[in-house]
Amino acid sequence: MEISCELQRGPVYLTGEDLECWVKVINTSDTVGVLAWVSAQLNCFCTVSEDKVTNIEPKNRKISIESQNVNKTSFQPTHGEMGLAVLSTKTKVLACSLEVGPGEVKKFLFTENIPHNAPPSFRGQSVKYSYKLCIGSQKLGESTSLLRLPIRILSVDTYSPNMMREI
Repeated sequence: MEISCELQRGPVYLTGEDLECWVKVINTSDTVGVLAWVSAQLNCFCTVSEDKVTNIEPKNRKISIESQNVNKTSFQPTHGEMGLAVLSTKTKVLACSLEVGPGEVKKFLFTENIPHNAPPSFRGQSVKYSYKLCIGSQKLGESTSLLRLPIRILSVDTYSPNMMREI
């Protein structure tokens, strides 16, 4: 099984806009494949430079280890990421108990509104805010797999989604 994703408008979005992504599941084997689930979530991570920022608790600078789950059967989109997750949207289940025949392709549209108060992407000398769209899946009897797609978020104080419709 292969999972790929394609952003509808590219990798740059404004706060308040909808991020739309087609998630494609392709069965490349000769037998029917079953996915237990496919889920998606948008996350923003704040990473600080340890040699330049000293007054932040060390635990907030470490790699995210949400769970010590040995089986790795749950969706943990922030697992293994550097920094502190400062924004995590609700997880959306795109498919559950999905059967895909040999050579078959299934597509799902993931849509997420980027909150108006979300911090913009930023890469400074001491602090970095980075966004990743995380698509997770689990094939029956196997551990989970994650696909992380970096995106950029820009913030414009006067932007309103209705502005585009009025023009």
